[in-house]
Amino acid sequence: MTVKEAQRRINSDEFGWWMAYDRIEPFGEERADLRIAQLCALIANINRSKKCKSYKVKDFMFDFEGKADTVADRRQPPEEMISIFTSFAAAHNAFLKSRKGGA
Repeated sequence: MTVKEAQRRINSDEFGWWMAYDRIEPFGEERADLRIAQLCALIANINRSKKCKSYKVKDFMFDFEGKADTVADRRQPPEEMISIFTSFAAAHNAFLKSRKGGA
């Protein structure tokens, strides 16, 4: 629907009600991004090592407006990267080993 078509179909009062509804029960791409970020945080937390701090939903949200912390604040320590990669490699190697044994 174009803007002109929307203006013909609803008045400013109804538009105001839709804006209020969106504040209570958001819809659209922002809500979709939130749902995906929740899934990403869940998967990341299930697969993180015990040494790694837990992830938050906001860690996976897009920041189109530049409101996130500075890059320096979000930098991951090398030890954490090594821990994550080691856990991934161990799980992957175990999977490959199980495929060879089961084939």
